[in-house]
Amino acid sequence: MLDGEIKSDFSEFAKRLGALRDYLPAVVQTALNVSLQEMQRDLLLNKMSGQYLGVRTGAARRSITRELTATEERVVGVIGSPLIYVQAHEEGFTGFVNIPGHVRRLIEPVLGRGGLLTKKSKKALKGAYQRGLSRFALVRPHKRLMVIRERRFIRASIWEGLPGLENRIQRAIALLLVRGAPPQPGDLAA
Repeated sequence: MLDGEIKSDFSEFAKRLGALRDYLPAVVQTALNVSLQEMQRDLLLNKMSGQYLGVRTGAARRSITRELTATEERVVGVIGSPLIYVQAHEEGFTGFVNIPGHVRRLIEPVLGRGGLLTKKSKKALKGAYQRGLSRFALVRPHKRLMVIRERRFIRASIWEGLPGLENRIQRAIALLLVRGAPPQPGDLAA
């Protein structure tokens, strides 16, 4: 009869498992930070620049921030914007808004052929504007019903980034077990 004996020293493995307990919050924090950066990049490049909002000025795009808060019990990542109108586009808004009083500039059109703009009337309209032949109208303060549909661009970016976060955390824990030290953000980048 052939007998074989397998000896294994679990001390090294136990040391690495101890490292897992000690470094787990740092590992999750690193993985979440890398995932938040990726979600923010996706939000800025894909969601806000055309697919959902079609941003033209960039104020909303520049206002998007990410924040990471870590305690011993939990790690919390937040992506958002302090601008009120970004929240209105994200969650939708229906309600009355106050329009302040202002002065509206009116250009008296020179119309031809039954009120339609022709080449000649467009040229005359442009010339009248350049010469300052415009009138002004005083608009009193009033309320206006505003309806903005819900667009969910921030939530969509987070939702699409969750599988990557889970994979990144698993990869970070595997690297921690292999190396015995927490991985660097560059080890977890996509």
